[in-house]
Amino acid sequence: MSRNTDEILPLTGLRFVAALYVFAFHIHTRWPLAEKGSYVANFLNEGAVGMTLFFILSGYILAYTYAEKNISPLMFYRNRFARIYPVYAVAALMTLPWLFKNQFSEAFFFAALQIGILVMADTLMIQAWFPQLWAFWNNGASWSLSTEMFFYALFPLLLHAAARLNKAWLVSAMMGVYVLSELPGLSYMVFEPRSTDGLQIFYAMPIFRLPEFAMGILVYFASGRVRESRLLRMAASPALLLLVVYLATFGSKIPIFVPNNWIVVPVIALLIAYLATCDTALGRLLSMGIFVWSGKISYCFYSFQFFVIFSFLEVRIYLPDKGLIVFCSTFVILLSISAIGYHFIEEPFRRRLHGRRAPRDSVVSV
Repeated sequence: MSRNTDEILPLTGLRFVAALYVFAFHIHTRWPLAEKGSYVANFLNEGAVGMTLFFILSGYILAYTYAEKNISPLMFYRNRFARIYPVYAVAALMTLPWLFKNQFSEAFFFAALQIGILVMADTLMIQAWFPQLWAFWNNGASWSLSTEMFFYALFPLLLHAAARLNKAWLVSAMMGVYVLSELPGLSYMVFEPRSTDGLQIFYAMPIFRLPEFAMGILVYFASGRVRESRLLRMAASPALLLLVVYLATFGSKIPIFVPNNWIVVPVIALLIAYLATCDTALGRLLSMGIFVWSGKISYCFYSFQFFVIFSFLEVRIYLPDKGLIVFCSTFVILLSISAIGYHFIEEPFRRRLHGRRAPRDSVVSV
């Protein structure tokens, strides 16, 4: 794959599209944006599959960023910490008031122990491994960052392994991780009784989302070999249209989102390879300044969304019962906070933690 730039602009723009889809989903579940049962409502109800896009995209861009760089695992971890943790910590502090709105034990000792466990788990970014913590504090939003940290821990090993695969083994590996990405959700659907914590386990637990991240790494190496594939051009647009139609019609009938990976994972993988390797109208659109800038602030946009949503829920009785008005209001506020967070927290801390001349680590962070 040609490296004319340190950044693949269409994929940067795609980051914001994914973040916006997830945000719209979170608003829609609280303030409906479309009539129940409509195609639009069904599509919005499946916004959680946007996390699959994030995870695959994360694997792809990390591979793109580091595959040809002689960088030690320690430096990689340092770069990731500089990129992720400052905004993560600020988001945790911003939502701290809601920690004490949770229902803790009436016994002081156990309440203090519960709070201590929450603080420790969130500080170490391991909360996604504990399904019972899902409903507390900001864990319903920050679980994905906990999951990403697990991916980062394994990335140097996964990258080294993927780089050594020949074409046949690369195809076999992609087929294997595709099956593994679908297996947890499929097993949840076909076996009874179903766990009441299915969402927290099969959707949010890092080990079950690892195949999606691995798929992104493998797609990077595969797309680097096919380059401007004619078949890729012919298949990408119809596949994306098929996915949208599927989510708007059948997706909402599937519980806990991840069983939809049977179609979501291959289409997203195809879309990423398409945008990264082909000069297309969609790619040029996503490369426009507004999309690229929005993509750059998308990590803050994702991280701070629950602070805005929680705040609006606090004054819900004073708000008009119109989902579109709430969505537009929260979007403008969140976009403003995200821009401030990116320019005054994310970027300054990144430079401070690993130097102004360090290679830019423009990687999907959520």
